[in-house]
Amino acid sequence: MGALPAGKGAGEQWVRMHYARLVAAYRARAAHAGTALLVVIDADTSEVDHRFRQLQDTLAEARLKPRSNNEKIAHLVLKRSIETWILFLTGSNVNETTDYRNAHKVDDQVKAATLKFFEWSRKNASLPQNCLRSLVVAIPEIRRLE
Repeated sequence: MGALPAGKGAGEQWVRMHYARLVAAYRARAAHAGTALLVVIDADTSEVDHRFRQLQDTLAEARLKPRSNNEKIAHLVLKRSIETWILFLTGSNVNETTDYRNAHKVDDQVKAATLKFFEWSRKNASLPQNCLRSLVVAIPEIRRLE
């Protein structure tokens, strides 16, 4: 599929533009090979549910069936951006309305955030009571890939 062209439009729009084609490719391959599709998109200032509906609408517009419960297609919808999750997963007090894209030393925290996300995604793991809503929604989504 290729990488998102740097500085050329919104990343979320680029993901939605390619989504139907990727779902079709996943479905063609999944019939005979262990395949999964992980879609990572930000909600920015919109709502997480809105992005889910947009992805669903993209399939309908392409005349593809909706994502079924048994398909290994996971949607991780970040609110506002990946930096929000990284900071929260590493113990920072953040919210889903503030833009943390320019937060200091976020790149240094990616590994620790990834390990925490993996821990929380395990079966029977408990999430903190103050967990970000977008992360609460993401956990069952990532489990679709098991």
